[in-house]
Amino acid sequence: NPLKLRTLADLVRRRARVIGRQPAAGSHQLLAHLLAQARIKRSDIRWLPQPALAETDLAAAIRDGDADAGVAIEAAARGCGLAFIPLAIERLDLVMRRRDYFEPTVLAHARSPAFAVHAAGMGGYGIATSGQVMFNG
Repeated sequence: NPLKLRTLADLVRRRARVIGRQPAAGSHQLLAHLLAQARIKRSDIRWLPQPALAETDLAAAIRDGDADAGVAIEAAARGCGLAFIPLAIERLDLVMRRRDYFEPTVLAHARSPAFAVHAAGMGGYGIATSGQVMFNG
């Protein structure tokens, strides 16, 4: 993090080159929302002309020095040896038919020690509630 970025306002103050994502990407929509909350205009940001089509591409552009910042998951940042500053927490749910939940192999891997080690190594994933029923409709 050579520019010492900590907040969205730092993107403007330090004239960071920001690589975006395509408009349909959730990270693009999240960043637009966070910029609006911070009262930062899109035009105040130094955007790179081409968006990254994947979070791994975004992280690689920063690692390679083509960009200074972008919004992606922690695992993408760690995979490229980059600093990561969390902006939001997102909950992901798996929706399935009730009968499939009781199949022994469906969630066995998500409950395994190997999965826990893998998730911890990637960073940014909280798996404490993996396999728990959150809504039974």
